[in-house]
Amino acid sequence: MVLGVALLIEAATVTQGFATAIALGWGALALSGGWRLPGEVARLAVLVVAVQLALHVYRGSGYLFAAEANTGAGLLPSDVVNVADALGGHYLLWGVGVGALDVALLGVGLVGFFFGDRVQGWFRR
Repeated sequence: MVLGVALLIEAATVTQGFATAIALGWGALALSGGWRLPGEVARLAVLVVAVQLALHVYRGSGYLFAAEANTGAGLLPSDVVNVADALGGHYLLWGVGVGALDVALLGVGLVGFFFGDRVQGWFRR
C-alpha cells in the first residue's frame, strides 16, 4: 500500500503529461493490490518491483563511473561529478558509493522478504 500511496503522491506533485497517467494507474493498481491481495502475494509483488528497479540501475550503471553525460543539452558533467564537486572526493568514489548503497538496499529488501517474520521477532524480545 505504501508503494501505491507514494506513486499517487508522485503523480500529484512531480510528474507531468503522460507520466502522470502512468503513475496514477500504477499507484491505483498498487494501492488496490495491497488492500485486496493476501499478504504473501502483496509481498511478492513488491519484491518483483524492487528487483526490477535494482536491475534497472545495474543495466545502466555505466553512468555511475562516467565523468561526462551526453544529454539533450550536450555533453555535461555527470551526476556523480556534480556530487563530488559539491561534497568533495573523487567522482569514482561517489559512483562506487551509490552502487554499494543500491546493493545494500536490495539486500535489506531481500532479507525483509524472506526472513521478515524472524527479524521482527528479534526486535520484540
